[in-house]
Amino acid sequence: MNNVIILPIIIPIIAGMVMVIFRKNIPFQRFLGVLALVASIAVSFVLMEQIKVNGPQSLQLGGWEAPFGVTMVADMLSALLLLISGVVALCCLFYSFRSIGRNREEHYFYPLFLFLITGVNGSFLTGDIFNLFVCFEVMLVASYVLISLGGERVQLRESLKYILINIISSFLFLVGIAYLYATLG
Repeated sequence: MNNVIILPIIIPIIAGMVMVIFRKNIPFQRFLGVLALVASIAVSFVLMEQIKVNGPQSLQLGGWEAPFGVTMVADMLSALLLLISGVVALCCLFYSFRSIGRNREEHYFYPLFLFLITGVNGSFLTGDIFNLFVCFEVMLVASYVLISLGGERVQLRESLKYILINIISSFLFLVGIAYLYATLG
């Protein structure tokens, strides 16, 4: 059992939950966001090294086997994707320090950003298609709030279009998963 696989999901979600408590403390949120992303990048390097030595890694969460439990799998492609997304997210986070404004920062920008990264990392590490859907939805819910965070009229109008298109596509994705499970078991 290799618990390192779950860390790229756990680190940003715990950091995001801590940030929710310290809503007004923007310097702390910035520091914790950078720390969480750097830690996720470091974990992806550790995971890449383990995969290089031992081959693909897997983890059955809670000890439950595949039909009933959640399976996390890491191969070299998923570890590389974790690394790349972590570096890009870190660059985006640094850019956001000067670009988004104090009002958006105080309205949970940084926790939502880390919840988005949690969904992205979970999508790369999941071992089955239904949990891919779950991680995808975590990512989408965070993006729904982030896209409407400013509250301007044009922004809200366009976010409604974005949300409507994503709800339809999520429904089609879920129907496709249901057909796959019905066909393949």
